[in-house]
Amino acid sequence: MEPEIQILFYCSIENSLKWVVVSFIIASSIAWYVMHKWLQNFAYKTEFSWWIFVLAGLIAFAIALMTVNLQSWYTATRNPVVALRMNKKKRSHQYCSG
Repeated sequence: MEPEIQILFYCSIENSLKWVVVSFIIASSIAWYVMHKWLQNFAYKTEFSWWIFVLAGLIAFAIALMTVNLQSWYTATRNPVVALRMNKKKRSHQYCSG
């Protein structure tokens, strides 16, 4: 892999996955609190494990990593002239409402 592509991969992964981790921390905290309050209202008490949140976070992280890698690879290996031409075509048809 060329050094430019590696730099593009690293920058896009670093920027994107940072937000995945931050959103996971916020979402898991809210989910734990809501589930804890909701489960207190049942006659039969049950506990939920921490590994459920870790598993959900790992799945979300893996999906985000695959998506960012695929999009970065597609962008890095694409011809810039074709990309600009496609962007121009999309903008010219953006305001048409068939």
